[in-house]
Amino acid sequence: KMSVTYTLPENYGFVMAGAVAVTFHCMVQGSKVGREVIMSKEWVEKNLKEENKMFKEKYGMDIPKGAYPDMGDGRHCAKLSYKEWLEYASCQRAHGNYVEGLTGIVLTILVSGLNFPMWTVTNTIAYIVGRELYCGGYRKKGPAGRLRGIWFMLAMLLLVGSAFVSSLRFTTLGADLPIF
Repeated sequence: KMSVTYTLPENYGFVMAGAVAVTFHCMVQGSKVGREVIMSKEWVEKNLKEENKMFKEKYGMDIPKGAYPDMGDGRHCAKLSYKEWLEYASCQRAHGNYVEGLTGIVLTILVSGLNFPMWTVTNTIAYIVGRELYCGGYRKKGPAGRLRGIWFMLAMLLLVGSAFVSSLRFTTLGADLPIF
């Protein structure tokens, strides 16, 4: 049996703040999808008359602005012009990509920070800046626009590496690994 008592590093609060900041930044990116602008209440009333009748029968309310629950690949969005759909789909994809990696990056930040708090904070900031550029580029220029922020992946890989080393330090194999 291995029993470990561990004291969190002095600057671990910054690590936790970084993990929360990444989560909040992902939420902000979701708010920038703009579905309420593209699929406004007026747009819903004009383009989804028949669907709105069925929706109201089932849920007792009109389809809300944003045409929920459609996520961009359903019946409601099929009524968008190609230009509107492309704009919406690019925004939705930028946010979706962020959501797909959110659990992994938050866990990686928290584990890496156990042994390398300031290294982790620095790379977390780089990750957020890269994600902002990635998402903003995707929203403005479609898939090619994301390339300006793709370097967030370098920060992510550095965090994965340091999280792996940090994890090993909690085993009998890695107990003597140096903290660089």
